[in-house]
Amino acid sequence: MTSLLVRSSLVALSIPLFFVGACSSSSTPATSHGDASTQSKTDGSIVISSTLGAGTAYGSTFKALSAVASTGPIYSLTDAGPVATSGRGLEIFITNSSAITCSVIQSTPGNAKYSSIDGVQIELTNDSGAIKTGTSTLTFSSATAALFYFSSDATCTASGGRATAGEVTITAISSTSVSGWYWATFESPGMLTGSFDLPFCAAADAGTASGSGTCVKP
Repeated sequence: MTSLLVRSSLVALSIPLFFVGACSSSSTPATSHGDASTQSKTDGSIVISSTLGAGTAYGSTFKALSAVASTGPIYSLTDAGPVATSGRGLEIFITNSSAITCSVIQSTPGNAKYSSIDGVQIELTNDSGAIKTGTSTLTFSSATAALFYFSSDATCTASGGRATAGEVTITAISSTSVSGWYWATFESPGMLTGSFDLPFCAAADAGTASGSGTCVKP
């Protein structure tokens, strides 16, 4: 099965994303996210930031100011067009711009890219059903869990890369919200960590997306 994951209005990199039916956002720098803020790696060697995201990657210092989370079915690309499968995807888009909110995502043409922002994109998939609580291990080649760091300039040209190690833990997920934490390292020196607790809000289905490749200033 080839999954068509194309809700790329959420990201500045040319990375495949989910068709989604809902999104959630937080545009306030977070200082606490309940249980997620106290989590650490099992061996205790990594302390997870209680903010949405903080750390360094690819020579840049990152401080998160907003987060948007999306969930929905994974679509299979067929000759007749995209068809929803029984699989589900979860995406969390965290940026250093307070301008990226759910309402902004809703009003942005599908497949557009945002300029002049840095961010973290977390993608989790389950081909056989719903996203569940628990910890997913990040590797460069994992087919079910990925974290990307990107830095987009004024022309939407992006640099960055995929995490080579780390974890994403979902502590709670329902039809209305998702919470958890993450840590990640990359080929370049540095580490990013963060916590999230986000309510869902309605968004247009990406199957009707247009405006592919448009560069948008948030």
